[in-house]
Amino acid sequence: MAGVAGRSGGHNAKRPEAKLGRPNGAGDAGAGFTRIDASDEPPPVIPEPNPGWSTAARLVWDSMTSSPTRVFAESPDWAYLYLTCEAVHKLSEDGYKAMALTAVQAMMRDLGMTEIQRRQAKLLIDRTPPPPKLAPVSQIDAARKTFEE
Repeated sequence: MAGVAGRSGGHNAKRPEAKLGRPNGAGDAGAGFTRIDASDEPPPVIPEPNPGWSTAARLVWDSMTSSPTRVFAESPDWAYLYLTCEAVHKLSEDGYKAMALTAVQAMMRDLGMTEIQRRQAKLLIDRTPPPPKLAPVSQIDAARKTFEE
């Protein structure tokens, strides 16, 4: 009974604003993780996409490289994305066979390509627009004086 308030038995993590009870605090965010200081490390190596890829493979590549979650990707993740795109390209050339498609879908799940995987990883993409910046009172007063004269 996923979607029912309370203990519904569903496995999909709820959006943070929909949680009942005490929401997770910032202090709980990294519980159970071993932190690695990578501040001295070079940035991740992002391979160039294959220009011969099919439209489907290029779509997968472009969607992941433009996603806000790309900031979490490291060099092995980019290599895995490249391998996934190669598999998608091969599928689009040879036809979408069930077993191969299942393997590629598993690869896409590993990359967190759907909202369900992002929820399970406790990642939330917030697209609410920032509040508009209001002009300082001094600028408003100066504009009034200009128009009144």
